Amino acid sequence: MVINIDRHHSHDLLMVTSRPDPIQKEEWKLVTIKWTDIIQTSDWTPANEVSCPELISVGWLVSQDDKEIKIGGTIGEDDAPYGITAFPKGCVLEINFI
Repeated sequence: MVINIDRHHSHDLLMVTSRPDPIQKEEWKLVTIKWTDIIQTSDWTPANEVSCPELISVGWLVSQDDKEIKIGGTIGEDDAPYGITAFPKGCVLEINFI
């Protein structure tokens, strides 16, 4: 557990926050995620000309469960991931480890 203690002099307020220990950077795995996105048209495009785009995102694999996959775009100085993108698992076409 990491505990941060900050004293705010202007208010004489002591703030104590805690969070779980970050996973060390060497444990993060860099991945590409190929996924499909939702699209909506607002014109007279026929249905047969509209299809969901396939996209690729790159990041450090943070977690995955039955519902979603999360990647982080940045690993901070505290070795924790930030800039998190969460993908609904049903949108993910493939995951490739780099």
